[in-house]
Amino acid sequence: AAPPAPAAEPIALHLRALTSLERDDLAGAEALLARIRACAPDYLPGALELALLCDRKGTRGEAARLMREILTRTASMPSDERVPGPEELAVGYLQASARAYLEAHGARP
Repeated sequence: AAPPAPAAEPIALHLRALTSLERDDLAGAEALLARIRACAPDYLPGALELALLCDRKGTRGEAARLMREILTRTASMPSDERVPGPEELAVGYLQASARAYLEAHGARP
């Protein structure tokens, strides 16, 4: 297993992944997001980004699994707790995004 990442590293990798997405480099973005998942599995903005990328690529089962993981990992967190990322997000935003995705695709939460 990869050693835990310093707090800033997942955000830096996430920013690089967003740049890759802007350039339509899906493979590069996916590699960076997979690296975040390996070194910082608790970094929820990365899980959300990877889920959206999986959806874009057509791997909706994996996208749904990641969205359910977000719901599971945030279940005991206050909805107004802030989660650091390229843009700081509230836990409630992550939960609403995951639920909306699952409902839109008929997947169980």
